[in-house]
Order: sequence, then C-alpha cells, then structure tokens
Amino acid sequence: MDSAFLQSCHIVVHQAGKYYPGHGGGEGLWAVRDLTLCARPGEFAAVVGPSGCGKSTLLSLLAGFEQATEGKVMLEGRPVSGPGPDRGVVFQEDALFPWLTVLGNVCYGLHRRGVSRPEARDEAMRFLHLVGLEEFADYYPSQLSGGMRQRVALARVLANRPRALLMDEPFGALDALTRMEMQQLLLDVWQKLNVTVLFVTHDVEEAIFLADRVYVMTARPGRVLRRVEVGLPRPRTPDTYTDPALTRLRHEVLDLLLEARNPSVLSDAIYPY
Repeated sequence: MDSAFLQSCHIVVHQAGKYYPGHGGGEGLWAVRDLTLCARPGEFAAVVGPSGCGKSTLLSLLAGFEQATEGKVMLEGRPVSGPGPDRGVVFQEDALFPWLTVLGNVCYGLHRRGVSRPEARDEAMRFLHLVGLEEFADYYPSQLSGGMRQRVALARVLANRPRALLMDEPFGALDALTRMEMQQLLLDVWQKLNVTVLFVTHDVEEAIFLADRVYVMTARPGRVLRRVEVGLPRPRTPDTYTDPALTRLRHEVLDLLLEARNPSVLSDAIYPY
C-alpha cells in the first residue's frame, strides 16, 4: 500500500491476523488471517460472513480492544494501539447502565472526558433529539423498548463525536418493524454527521440496504473473499427493499456466502481495494 492510498482511507486493515493460543498448551486458532479491507472517509461499509468467521474480532481490532498478531490495522493513517474517542462502538446488547436515566447514560462519556455538566447536558439533549428521544430523557432503560434502548446507545456513542462508528449487529435482537425503523434512523444520522461506518451483520438485505459496499468474509480464519459495490441510489427508503437491483445483489452476496463456507476458497481470497 502506498502512502497516498493510506491517506485517502479512514479505515485500513491490511493482511491482518489475530491468533488465540490454546488453553493449557492446546492448539490455538487464527480467528482472522490475511484480512484486508478499507473504508474511505464518510463511507458506509458492511461486513457479512459465515458464523464464527471473525467479524466481531475485526471490530475488536479496530476498536482497540485487542491487538493484531500480524499485519496492519490503521485509522486515519495511524496504527490502532488501543481504544480512543475517535471511534464509537455499538453492540447488539445496548449495554446501558440501568441505574442511570436516559440522559445520564448519554452524558456518561462526556463526564468522563471532563465536559462540564451544563455543557454535557446540552450536548446529550442534542443527540437525544437527533434520535427522537428527547422526551424520554428522565426515563430509565427498564422503561424503554428494545428499539428505544438502542437509540439511547447510539446517542451515547454519537455524543462523543467519533469520526468512525463500529457496529456489531446492533439491530439483531429487534423485531422486523423496529429493525427497519432503526436502519432508517441510522442512515439519517450517518448522512447528517458524515461519519465513517463499519457495520457487521448476518442479514444480507440489511447490509445491502445500508451500505455503499459489502465485504464478504470466508469461514475461519476469516479474510475477505469479495467486495461487492452496492450502487443503489440514495436516499434509501423502505421502497428500496423492492428494487430489483437489491434482489440481484442479494443473490450475488448469498452465492458468495455459500462459496465462503468452502475451505478451498481461502487461497482465492483477495485484497479488495
């Protein structure tokens, strides 16, 4: 990779691998190996792959929760050495603090960064308004639906003004209607804030509906088999789901996923820039 290319990308993962040693001297495993992908500033990229292929490991490496055993993991041209405020992570479980109100949860990271209470409140309310929950600021998580809790989790992350958003199946536990509402909300927020998004999901249609490009990973040790350019016009709406182009893309990605489960494809995985 030349320096000009590196500088054009927000997220770069190049020939990265993560090895987990076995317990008690047993055989270890490579969760991902020779994994390569990128996302340019403001891009929405999605990652799909067979269960256990290392999608969550990829996000952990980018979040700085774990370090790569080999290869490069970089954000804005700098190696990832640990967690940082430039990245926000949203999980399938909302991970809200049950003893704090909605407002308290969104303010939490701001307080940790030393933001004054009045300023933190104003900032938190701005992002609660963005996700449509300003009227629920004094509620507790137990009083909210699953979709509302995920909105709070998203607001909490966004309040810290990350430049990259890492999302690990954030809508996987939601019912179909709530999931569609959250997808639309996420696209609205992404377009307003112009953050770079890397979105992991098992749902092929969700990946295509949301993303500019979809990376298809192989079975473990995970690496990218193919990059699929989506090319559907924006803004995307529920009607996009009935677009014949989306149907064609869904078949293409599903065929790749079937191929990705075959160990013989590992040698054919590409460097998909």
